[in-house]
Amino acid sequence: MRPIRSALPLSRATGTRPGRRAPARRGALRGTFAALVGTALGALMLSAAPGAAAAPVVTTAPSAVVTPDGPVTPDGPVSPASTHTIVGGDQVYSTQGPCVVGLNLYGGGNAVGLVHRACGQGVATQWFADPGLTIPVGTTTGWGSVAPGYQLLSYNGEGTYPAQLRLPTGTIPVPRLTSPPVGSGVCLSGPTTGTHCATLTAVNQSVSFPEGTVTGLSRTSLCFDPSNLGRAVLTTSGTLAGLVIAGTGTCASGGTTWYLPVGPVLSATGLSLTP
Repeated sequence: MRPIRSALPLSRATGTRPGRRAPARRGALRGTFAALVGTALGALMLSAAPGAAAAPVVTTAPSAVVTPDGPVTPDGPVSPASTHTIVGGDQVYSTQGPCVVGLNLYGGGNAVGLVHRACGQGVATQWFADPGLTIPVGTTTGWGSVAPGYQLLSYNGEGTYPAQLRLPTGTIPVPRLTSPPVGSGVCLSGPTTGTHCATLTAVNQSVSFPEGTVTGLSRTSLCFDPSNLGRAVLTTSGTLAGLVIAGTGTCASGGTTWYLPVGPVLSATGLSLTP
């Protein structure tokens, strides 16, 4: 390709003899040409990106670069912020579907989630904070040789796990625990059914599941909805009674709901309701 020559005689443009170029001027022209090409290529790349908008030219090095392993600065990786917060009443997710964390329990400086016995179908299961299964929360290990009314979700420690309950009306501290007598008023709150109250009708009941029978349950006249499995049952005075474990009927026609008292769970595991 032939070089483009100046429209003026070179001797007029540079003050030198025709046929010869000033070395300093030639270097300057090359630098200018390279800068123009770089600017044009940058503008072309920005305009080619879908939905790209005009952006200022970056003249300094970025403070952090995003890599597949996370942000990295000249001083090393950036520690990520807490990726999730789990309180009682929140849902977690696995490849087998969602599960409600009834309560957070504490012991030995660690937190675990108290969940319904069917979460993970009794096998070791990884749980996530989001339906897309991108934010790991922890694992349940299964039932072992006995099928109790609950499982413990071992958190991975990458989030926060306060002693709170999330209700349709807002988040509250976990109430104190009681063992209400027959005839007491009990209430249940869920995103599908809202809050409804009924009566505790019997204690020390047994319910049979395919994997075995769970004893020591309390029966109520609360209507049943599957979305409330694992949710906390409170008394009408605002104290904690237990977690929903089973039920019959519907909230359209009425029914029966059994709950697992929390006191025996704390005694069996050595855990507590507060950190």
